Amino acid sequence: MTTGEELERFSRVLLEVAGWLEAGGRPMWTADELAPGALLERYDLREMRLGVLDGEPAAAMVVQESDGVFWPGAPEGESLFVHKLAVARRLKGRGAAAAMLDWARARALEQGKAYLRLDCAADRPKLRRFYEEYGFRGVGRRMVGPCDTAFYELPLR
Repeated sequence: MTTGEELERFSRVLLEVAGWLEAGGRPMWTADELAPGALLERYDLREMRLGVLDGEPAAAMVVQESDGVFWPGAPEGESLFVHKLAVARRLKGRGAAAAMLDWARARALEQGKAYLRLDCAADRPKLRRFYEEYGFRGVGRRMVGPCDTAFYELPLR
């Protein structure tokens, strides 16, 4: 991602999903933490990936080289880490999330990584089932701050 306009579009996908989750009584992210400025405080633009379909934002995710907060024991250089995977509601169930993970997996393979790793709220059975059906295997569960977190990895070798 390189421009302020792309950052705005990235933020909008996340905000749409956050609003949908909030309306369903399952809040995950706050609007404040998904605002463009807040995202830039936490992530580098090169880590933010925006999926586009027919010129419109379709999905967003963060892909990082390291994650000392959720994966402090992961050996340096072994993995890529996926965070904040979100799909525009109009594309729900149409393969956009899997396409984003396909991209992250291909990037990890290109870089010779052993794993693609991610974490998610442990109380999200549908989300966890999606990751498991994609091929991720559960490798643990623990509290990260106030959040009960499930950890997944996709072996690449």
